[in-house]
Amino acid sequence: MPISESVTKETSPRVRPGTGLLEGALARACEPVGIRFLIQLRILLGLVLAYEVWLFFEHNLITRYFVEQKTHFTYLWFDWLPVLSPQAMHFHFIVLGILALMVLIGFAYRLAISLFCFGFTYVFLLEKARYMNHFYLIILLCAVLAFMPAHAAWSADAVLRPSVRRRWCPAWMLWILRLQLGVVYFYAGLAKVTPDWLSGRVLGEMLEYKQHLPLVSWIVETPSMVLAASWLAMLFDILIVPLLLWKRTRIAAFVMMAIFHACNTVLFKIDVFPVLMAGATLILFLPQPADLRDTTDRDASDLKTSKFALTMGGAYALLQVLIPLRHLAYPGDAAWTDEGQTFAWRMLMRVKTGTVPRFPVRYSLDGTVYEAEVPIPQDPDFWAHHWQARKMLIDPDLILQFVHQQAEKLKAQGAEDLDIRAIVPVSLNGRPPQLLIDPDVNLANEVRSLRPKKWITTVRQSAQNGEGGSSPNP
Repeated sequence: MPISESVTKETSPRVRPGTGLLEGALARACEPVGIRFLIQLRILLGLVLAYEVWLFFEHNLITRYFVEQKTHFTYLWFDWLPVLSPQAMHFHFIVLGILALMVLIGFAYRLAISLFCFGFTYVFLLEKARYMNHFYLIILLCAVLAFMPAHAAWSADAVLRPSVRRRWCPAWMLWILRLQLGVVYFYAGLAKVTPDWLSGRVLGEMLEYKQHLPLVSWIVETPSMVLAASWLAMLFDILIVPLLLWKRTRIAAFVMMAIFHACNTVLFKIDVFPVLMAGATLILFLPQPADLRDTTDRDASDLKTSKFALTMGGAYALLQVLIPLRHLAYPGDAAWTDEGQTFAWRMLMRVKTGTVPRFPVRYSLDGTVYEAEVPIPQDPDFWAHHWQARKMLIDPDLILQFVHQQAEKLKAQGAEDLDIRAIVPVSLNGRPPQLLIDPDVNLANEVRSLRPKKWITTVRQSAQNGEGGSSPNP
């Protein structure tokens, strides 16, 4: 179904602006814009969803993550979620693939995207060590688009059910989606406003591992280039949305966006995230004129968006603005403590690595006290390359879960008075390794919660002389 871009004001069903500020804002939120952006975003998202599911099969990730791996690190309050049997898990992904294709072609669209959102969220919540920002963004976009008429044109639904066809939608739908992308960009930039990033230390550490690529070795050997690139990356993330919204800078901003995401794809290979962000940004920030010709009474009635819908949209927007700021409620540097690090778009802003840990354990069994260490692999390559182990090394919450898992195994054997410590050397942004966890704390007795983890040490601020020590957070 073709979508025209012309505007006919005489037939416009625009809501009259109210006399007050709130009424005027509500009226503007209900002004019509062409529905083209929703259709194109649905197609882009459908392609991304199908591609992500294909990757799980192509690289045997279902078996690797959910069959071969017997233990999992969960999100707080979601440890009750069961991992399906191998056959059921493969079937689950087959269904996800079918749902992704249904979203792509717009067939039974609302049902398909809602079921995909639930099914993909289930997979996402099974393993915290597999947290990825673009998985989180996919879930958010699916949840939002499930409430929008992205099947109103260029879809099987529009062919089979003419009643779903639309030429326009309320402006608040466009602005909610723009806000979602704007939040991703802005907080990614805000996370880079740190001494480590602005001094070029973080990007320099990242590029050290990429010197086989063209020009990278020259950039690494030129400190001024690393410094300039660090500042440009931070400024791009923070300013790209205003530059896209301003007509005079829009074309230049699109060019910068394309270069930025192309560099991320080549340098950091962060899956489909750059493609999703670049495509969605291009779609949502192009001008969106409405087509109001031949508007029917049915179409006009759709402008009367309920106050409940607008309230829910406003609440969603507020949550997206506030959730990334929750790290401010915790003491210490979130890049070190990982408290508030997830769901906050704090990406590509640190280099955090660990080495082989130790877990001394003391317990009593049948009246005898034993001292030993939790048996773990001693090969540094295992901790450097195993997808779950290397993530556990740098995340205090995952370390705590690991200790609790070991404690449960010992309790099942009759052990009592458990005392398990963690000796985990970690380096942040090129600093010498230091202990991430206070070695004097018995983690077996610590409870998982949203409260600050006082047993996380304080990161040293000097990479040269190692000043600062490994004192626990106050």
